[in-house]
Amino acid sequence: MAEETNKDPLHGVTLQMMLEKLHGKYGWDGLAARIRIRCFDSDPSVKSSLVFLRRTPWARAKVERLYLQAFVPRKKRPGARPAAGKAAGALATAAPPTEPARTRPAEAAPDAPSIPSPIRTLRLVLAPIDRSYADDIFRFFTPAVTRYMYPKPPEALSETLAFIDGSVTTNTSGRSLQVVVLDGATHEFLGCAGLHGIDTPRPELGIWIKEAAHGHGYGLEAIAGLVDWARANLSFEYLSYPVDKRNAASRRIPERLGGIAVREMKELNKSGFELDEVEYRIQCSKSAGEPSGLAAGAST
Repeated sequence: MAEETNKDPLHGVTLQMMLEKLHGKYGWDGLAARIRIRCFDSDPSVKSSLVFLRRTPWARAKVERLYLQAFVPRKKRPGARPAAGKAAGALATAAPPTEPARTRPAEAAPDAPSIPSPIRTLRLVLAPIDRSYADDIFRFFTPAVTRYMYPKPPEALSETLAFIDGSVTTNTSGRSLQVVVLDGATHEFLGCAGLHGIDTPRPELGIWIKEAAHGHGYGLEAIAGLVDWARANLSFEYLSYPVDKRNAASRRIPERLGGIAVREMKELNKSGFELDEVEYRIQCSKSAGEPSGLAAGAST
């Protein structure tokens, strides 16, 4: 009997091969924008990056994930499957569009997860990001908001526009779900949230809420809406939620949603502040302790 072909898309691909190919495609600036590790951002080189990646499994996993996204057809990636249809009884539901699309989307892959119209929760609307929110994002993404985050505040509106354009591209190609968080009644801008790597088995959650809107539970409600959407539309092993240990309010979000702290990591953010992070993992099945009634499908 002939030997079975190895179906691992990374079989025979060394870390150095991956890194050199990714560098050729994105450059160091592009890699630093996609993977927040210091070796890509501060005096980068292939040699120094290999040293760090070989002794840092979580960072190497991110490089492998980016390599798969960039160079391996989706159907050949680990855990790949056709996009799921709308699940019955899902809590987070897509609302009918309230206005025409303002950004012409790129063509999505045939089997990419369907990016929804705005997702409604009890008090919020999570709307796919576009350029009409650039002024709000530029204004409210402040040093205080970003203290415990990897990015730094933009110095010019052009940086915000570049971020939005990149997000629109990854949204429409089925690789992420980047949204703005809006008040459901007034459509006031409250912040941004995202679910990155939705075409992989371990998507990553992230959120920021503007300072004036802190203390109202908007972060928890928005993340709960994204988790509901992921459970209804994706097949995944777990959702990753990295957060700085000192950011007590943000840590409560994954803890309320049944997340389990699994590992710790330290790195400098783009403002030169050392992050002391813990990664929480939220499972694909809802735990008994998770709050209910947050998403639009719940009775009010």
